[in-house]
Amino acid sequence: MNTDPSKDVDDVLTQSFGTIVSRWTLPVMMLDDNFEFVYANQSYLDAVERSWDDLKGKHVFEAFPDVPENVAYVHNKFKRTFEGETTRLSAQPFALITADGVEEIRNWQAVQEPIFNAAGDVTHLVQYAEDVTQRVRAEEETKLMAQEMSHRIKNMLAVIQSITRMSSKGHKSLETFLSDFTARLGAIGRSHARLISDGFDRTDIETILSQELEAMSVNDRKKYSFNGIPIQLSEANAKDLSMVIHELATNAAKYGCFSKDDGHLDVSWQRTGETIVLKWRETGMGEMPDIKETGFGSRLISMMQTVKMERIPESDGLSATLTISLK
Repeated sequence: MNTDPSKDVDDVLTQSFGTIVSRWTLPVMMLDDNFEFVYANQSYLDAVERSWDDLKGKHVFEAFPDVPENVAYVHNKFKRTFEGETTRLSAQPFALITADGVEEIRNWQAVQEPIFNAAGDVTHLVQYAEDVTQRVRAEEETKLMAQEMSHRIKNMLAVIQSITRMSSKGHKSLETFLSDFTARLGAIGRSHARLISDGFDRTDIETILSQELEAMSVNDRKKYSFNGIPIQLSEANAKDLSMVIHELATNAAKYGCFSKDDGHLDVSWQRTGETIVLKWRETGMGEMPDIKETGFGSRLISMMQTVKMERIPESDGLSATLTISLK
């Protein structure tokens, strides 16, 4: 008969804790002092898409190989944990090979705590992990959108300067200049308000083109033409295409066909299967120099998920081909 009631309580608590951890939605795993797996709850196995047979007794970096700098960073944290310190891994990217054999970049943050024996020696490391991939992606998207907003504001100021110069031509009085200038600024404001309020939801190509050109105060239909059937775009397609058209329209207003008296823009598009090819052709500009793809606008376009663009200088202007993958 057990005469030590505290021992019974300890046994019950130990068994209960083990049961609780096995049911946690928080991924938990445990390593011995050789960095080999001795435990992983089901949430951890689900998160890394492995079975316990895949991990049992394996070295952590054998089970999850990574680039040397990431291995060194994590190894140092684990080493300090076995020296008795609670350590933390900030949103750490690692390449996960899924059950389908596809490599995915995941971001995890984790806490490692040492497990001591009765003699006070660290025998194991327990890690509580959290997959924060979606949060990291959201933060990256927010940062990109902040850069895009800053970039658009700078572009808008440049366009306003251009509008000021265009509005000043041919006006003999301050009153007529202000009337023309105010009307053009109003067109910019209305266009951007529509883009925001519509949320880019199921927008068609011609609407995006018209809104972006109107935002650049290009209201003379003799300066441009469209040729293509109506095609409704998803939100992702509309957002990406709007950003790309914004860059092209801004450059056309500042330096391209809309800045020249004889300049003209022709835009055509057609759909083949799940792809749309859009042709943007500026003329009346004279021979163009080679295009440098180093500015923020070019870098932003290169990051678009559904739209890819190639620009080519022509003898009398510029042509661009946009390939839109429908989503």
